[in-house]
Amino acid sequence: VLIYPEEYQKKIKQLCKKYDILFILDEIATGFGRLGNIIEYINQESIPDIVCFGKSLTGGYFPLALTLASKNIYQEFEGKYVENKHLHHGHTFSGNPVGCAAAIENISLYKKNKLLDRIKKNSILINKRLIEFEKFSISANIRCKGMLGGIDLVKEKKPIKFIMKIPLNYYVMKESMKKGVLLRSLGNTMLIIPPLAIEKESLDKIIDTYYEIVKNIESGIR
Repeated sequence: VLIYPEEYQKKIKQLCKKYDILFILDEIATGFGRLGNIIEYINQESIPDIVCFGKSLTGGYFPLALTLASKNIYQEFEGKYVENKHLHHGHTFSGNPVGCAAAIENISLYKKNKLLDRIKKNSILINKRLIEFEKFSISANIRCKGMLGGIDLVKEKKPIKFIMKIPLNYYVMKESMKKGVLLRSLGNTMLIIPPLAIEKESLDKIIDTYYEIVKNIESGIR
């Protein structure tokens, strides 16, 4: 989980424009609310030439992804068939009507249920709650943006990979399930990536569970 500095993306866009380089973004994991706003490049005023979306596009109810391109890019593939300018790329399920219907309905629910308001409130909560982990000596590089966060577990500046000879990710999963929550680590990083529509009570339970796990790990390796 890498959180870049504020306006980092905006500055990259400016550099691309300066040197006439295409600005291409991957918003598959971050688009539609994950970073605390509906679309990150809109928030950073850094409109891309090409961008990919997926995952939250349909809320996970149906597999669908899409690629958008600016008019300048798109028009390069326009023309008569004999000009051979077309982008001959497609697959069996392109433009699947069920997937498109799921995406349209999912996006409408953002507005209907005021989901972005909840996302912003939960983003503030995550940022506030993660400060609690600073008390642990094994917690390092605590970071978050919106509803995406991570905490690295280290001992003497080295990644913690095993707990009592048990791989850390398996240990985290096993201990969290005892509390009725399914959590995991990625390497030595504790991931905070809750559902976008999560209620405050459930979000607190996830963070409370992580807190207890980190507390127990620190007590066990002293």
